[in-house]
Formats: sequence, C-alpha cells, structure tokens
Amino acid sequence: MSDKTGNPNAFPISGYSAKNLNEGYGCYDEELGMSLRDYFAAKAMQGIISNPGGPAPKWDKVARDSYAAADAMLEERSKTDKS
Repeated sequence: MSDKTGNPNAFPISGYSAKNLNEGYGCYDEELGMSLRDYFAAKAMQGIISNPGGPAPKWDKVARDSYAAADAMLEERSKTDKS
C-alpha cells in the first residue's frame, strides 16, 4: 500500500491505478504489494542472519534491528529522492 509518508509500494504496477485494479480484478489496495519499508526490512534481516557461524539469532532483536535499518534507509532516501 502506497502512502505519502515516504513508504511507497516496493513493486508498484505502472500503468494501472489502484482504482482500475480494484474495479477490474476485485482486489484491495492492501493487496497491491508490500511496502518499501517491509522490503528494506526483509533485505536487512537477510543480511543480519546470513552469518552461518554466529550464535542463534534472537528473533525479536533481529526484527527490531531489521526495521530500524529500514527506517534509516527510508529517512536517507527522503533526503535524496526528489520524485
């Protein structure tokens, strides 16, 4: 779901509006894809847990750190993205 706070859809569908998709395919705006924040968090998590020799992860900390990294990426992106 795209919003105006700097957290757009990660994989927007060009050429289609949410209204057209809703009418033509019976989907909801929430089904149009993951947010960019979720995508960034997933990529950060992938990096955090990719150390095969490290200790077993504490999943609540991994999740918290992943979203903290995503928030930092969105903040930095807002400073440079003029679109």
